[in-house]
Amino acid sequence: MSPRIQYADELDKLNNDLLTMSTEIENAIDKLALAVDMLDVALANELIEGDDVFDHMERSIEKYCIDLVVKQAPIASDWRRIASIMRIVSDLERIADHCSDISVYVIRLSERSPVAPPLGIRETIRVMKSMVCDTISAFVRLDTALAAEVVQRDEIVDERFENTMSELCEMIRQRPDEVEQYVDYLLINKYVERMADHAVNVAEWIPYIASGEYRM
Repeated sequence: MSPRIQYADELDKLNNDLLTMSTEIENAIDKLALAVDMLDVALANELIEGDDVFDHMERSIEKYCIDLVVKQAPIASDWRRIASIMRIVSDLERIADHCSDISVYVIRLSERSPVAPPLGIRETIRVMKSMVCDTISAFVRLDTALAAEVVQRDEIVDERFENTMSELCEMIRQRPDEVEQYVDYLLINKYVERMADHAVNVAEWIPYIASGEYRM
């Protein structure tokens, strides 16, 4: 196998490894949505226990990126993709971390007297997941328009985040004996908002991969 063909295969493997991690992240978010909705302890424990897999994926992909740079001295466009993937996997791993973080509060809520969940939390998770999925699609196609749309969609999550926070604060005022449950939902709400922020971080790398343009 010629060095150039081997290099192309190595780049393909890098892309495929990232897509594998992305698919697993999407699956984790699906489980998270159900765990939050149903206060499903089994799913929550599964997400907590599975977090180490994402840590391993991140380290493995980062090492592969470094090895590629050292061995192949990539051209500018390939360098942009490799450098961006190193940043992207960090944000994906943080999304997985937040799935685990939220799962801790799901378990806590399951152990306390039940309360009505905030109305907007399910929809906020849905929008956040759509941002993560579309960001990965934008990466695969180098679709800068879709990436920009994901960034704009973060405003929806921010608005829903604020509305849910206000709703929870009102619930706490009305039912102070259930404050611990509502604080758990406050923290879940915050983690979901942070997951959307990480999707935005990923989306903002797409123009850089495509053309070298990056806006801080």
